[in-house]
Amino acid sequence: MRTHWKPQSAASAIALTACLLLAACAHVWKLPITPVTYPAAEKIQAHVHLMITDEFKQISWEAMISPMDKGVIRLGDELVRESERLARAVFAEVTVVTSSSSPPAAPTEAVLIPKVVSFERTQPTTIFGQQTTTLEVEWRLKGPTGDTLWVDTIKGESTTKMGSNHKKSAGVQVQAAFDQLFGDAFTSMTSSPDLRRLAGT
Repeated sequence: MRTHWKPQSAASAIALTACLLLAACAHVWKLPITPVTYPAAEKIQAHVHLMITDEFKQISWEAMISPMDKGVIRLGDELVRESERLARAVFAEVTVVTSSSSPPAAPTEAVLIPKVVSFERTQPTTIFGQQTTTLEVEWRLKGPTGDTLWVDTIKGESTTKMGSNHKKSAGVQVQAAFDQLFGDAFTSMTSSPDLRRLAGT
């Protein structure tokens, strides 16, 4: 018996094929982020909990980089690692905790909570256009009772030509944004009288 090809079946097949093509064209870039170098400074003599939220760990950027290609940058792991390095460069003692972990037994003077405000990249119309990557993080220090002791929002930004190698330009821009973001956060923390007050200095 001959099977007739129905228009509805053809439309479904086309839609399924389009979805598969789009999924196959998603490029997930694992960027090699070099750790930030912090200047030598006297650490704040305080024990601080670094609170890593699920939202912070899952930060990513996704956008169409061409009519058929999507670029994906998952930055959560790198942000977590560098946030811990920053906290340990600023404070004498740091305990990393998560929203799902049990409260540590050791006492703490404060809790440092990083939160990504924005992670954005512009998309120029040609490969010769200027592309900007912006990464903005709020750093909030709370006391044992939950009151805010200090807060600052720091932005890292980098602009280069997009070029034909999207992953390469993304790596250069994100690295520069990291360097500025965490370097400025270090300066803001170590120069803050509110943070120094934790150690009674």
